[in-house]
Amino acid sequence: ETAEHALPPECAAPEQIPGGVITTRTDVYALGALLYQLLTGRTPLGNDRPALAELVRRVCDEMPAAPSAMPDDAGGTPVRARSKDLDAIVLKALAKAPQDRYATVDAMLADLARAAMHRPVEARQDSLVYRARRFLRRNRLAAASVSALGIALLLGAAGTLWRLRVAVRERDGALYLAGATEAASDFPV
Repeated sequence: ETAEHALPPECAAPEQIPGGVITTRTDVYALGALLYQLLTGRTPLGNDRPALAELVRRVCDEMPAAPSAMPDDAGGTPVRARSKDLDAIVLKALAKAPQDRYATVDAMLADLARAAMHRPVEARQDSLVYRARRFLRRNRLAAASVSALGIALLLGAAGTLWRLRVAVRERDGALYLAGATEAASDFPV
């Protein structure tokens, strides 16, 4: 028996090629492919038209390059506007194994919304440094103000310590002179 699969190869998930079960995660893959194309101006499979066997191999085995690693293209978003967060979201949506993709389209949209608000996205590995960078990105003015206040306090403390050192030196010098003057006045003439 022969059958044709009517599917656009640019958006076909790996499980669609052999005629596997199509789920919501298959739709997530297709949305990830469209987002990749919007960001880079090219499909995750490349803009060349390979033979069917090569196309199947790319869909099933080859992960596309991160969108931020792709050069500028007239049809895509400029590289400077692509972020590591968007890379992580797109690559999670384009994962070869369905269980590695977003469970729902809403989960993917929520991650995209978090990326737009400079909040930590679930597609990226969580770390303290990553969360701190996202926080600082969202709160630039407050972070700059706190930093300026901290620097002012440090400079004030350094100035105070310097003046204290000068005062101690002057006191010690005055005590030495007072002691020398007293010793000279006690000296019989």
